[in-house]
Amino acid sequence: HLLMARHPNTIFYEDPGVPGAVYVTVDREEAARLAVRRLLERGRQRIGLAVMTLARRPHLARLHGYQRELQAHGLAIDERLIFNGANVRLTFAKYNEAEGRWEFPFETIDAAIDRLVGDGNADAIVAHDDFWAAALIKRLRARGLRVPDDVAVIGYLNHYVADWTDPALTTLDLQHALTARQMVGMMARMITCGPLPEDERVVKILPKLIVRESA
Repeated sequence: HLLMARHPNTIFYEDPGVPGAVYVTVDREEAARLAVRRLLERGRQRIGLAVMTLARRPHLARLHGYQRELQAHGLAIDERLIFNGANVRLTFAKYNEAEGRWEFPFETIDAAIDRLVGDGNADAIVAHDDFWAAALIKRLRARGLRVPDDVAVIGYLNHYVADWTDPALTTLDLQHALTARQMVGMMARMITCGPLPEDERVVKILPKLIVRESA
């Protein structure tokens, strides 16, 4: 509260957990629902979700959206179709200075495939982000599984890598540019007009599904 009093024109990206804070957030629950809806429309019935962790609210929101969209279509929640990277010895991408390249933790991706496809018989996967999705395509292919024929894959972020995967990646665009414009506009109003009304202090940005070839 003292910080907010000293910096009254502060706008946060995501909920900072401070009462009365002004912030802009992306509807991550809707993002997951968009992905699941797309896959169901394409005839997929065993849809997996792979996330790095469920300890953070944005990722938990994605889980809730995933579950609610399945339930809205009368489908039961199968825990074998949920991969939480925190439950394995999760490793992260790191830069190999000696070789001058990034090393991706494919062992984590292999664990996700074992869980979702091996145990859960998934015919589609909604990935943690576009890099996970790109790695999933690569490792699925190494097992003789075709994307999207055998397993459809949807990414998350709409990073430029999505156009360069093979097949090109269907993904979720979080509309960061729109978010930035919204935050700047809100700050300008606060500077010129004072505090925002209570019902205008939180803005939720809707994500967009970008359809390419992987799903």
